[in-house]
Formats: sequence, structure tokens, C-alpha cells
Amino acid sequence: MTTLTIEIPDKEVKGISTYVKQKGGKVVEKISTAEIKRSQLASLKQGLTEAILISRGEMEGTPLSKLWDE
Repeated sequence: MTTLTIEIPDKEVKGISTYVKQKGGKVVEKISTAEIKRSQLASLKQGLTEAILISRGEMEGTPLSKLWDE
């Protein structure tokens, strides 16, 4: 199986979800942008930016051992 993250118009969610299920797939999570608070969106953007910087070697990641201490 492959996991695919896509953005679709809210009015198309039901139809596309049904199609995916008919093809043997499953919808893992549905998040409407209307449900995401501004602070959550800012946090998500920051995390994605940091992930990109780490993958480029422009920022050092946090070791797993330090995450367990928090």
C-alpha cells in the first residue's frame, strides 16, 4: 500500500472517500482546513519548515534521547 496526502475541495470529500474505499483503499484521516486553528496551522508550518531545513542539512535535528527527556 502507498499513503498519499492530497488536498481536495470540501464538497468532494465524500465522493472521493467512497471511490478510494471501493478501490480497496482506506481513508486514514480527514482534516478540513476550516477545523484547523490558526495557531495549529502556524505550528504545522513551522514543523514542516524545520523538517525541510534538516533534510537539506541546514539545521540540526533534535536527538531522540533529548525528546524523551521533555
